[in-house]
Amino acid sequence: IPDPTTAGDFLRRFDEPSVMALQEAYMEARKKVWRQQGPEFFEEAILDADGTIAETTGECKAGMDIAYNGQWGYGPLLISLAQTKDVLYTVNRSASRPSSEGAAECLDRAIGHVAPLFKKVWLRGDTDFSQTQYLDRWNKQGISFVFGYDAKPNVMKLADELPKKSWQRLTRQPRY
Repeated sequence: IPDPTTAGDFLRRFDEPSVMALQEAYMEARKKVWRQQGPEFFEEAILDADGTIAETTGECKAGMDIAYNGQWGYGPLLISLAQTKDVLYTVNRSASRPSSEGAAECLDRAIGHVAPLFKKVWLRGDTDFSQTQYLDRWNKQGISFVFGYDAKPNVMKLADELPKKSWQRLTRQPRY
């Protein structure tokens, strides 16, 4: 095991293309594991996109910044496979970046790996991931998606104009 200063030096030598190449190598190994699953495993893939704030107390760390809530740190983007909780892609960004930044590119990479294996592919994320410029393209690819959408006046008006029989109230199960 290298001493801590050597380990830190080693990790700093990884640039963004090297980290992406490592993630791609993991994806190839992961697909070999998935292929050992039964046919029911391949019915659908749900790709979750999420961003978070990873607070840090360090000073002068490269790339950290202040988030919307006043915390200093990073704002990693995660793309994961919901069924297995495998993190497919991680992109580290400063905390001041929007959670959806770069998400479409990472989702496209993930789609490229799972679409040939799974019968149905879903994308899922909160309101930040409803990037309308990508939805038509994903729909043409046969990809389904469930993203939150901000309740803006024009969207609320469209919803209010729908016939009552076209929707039903979502009743959430208790967490316990």
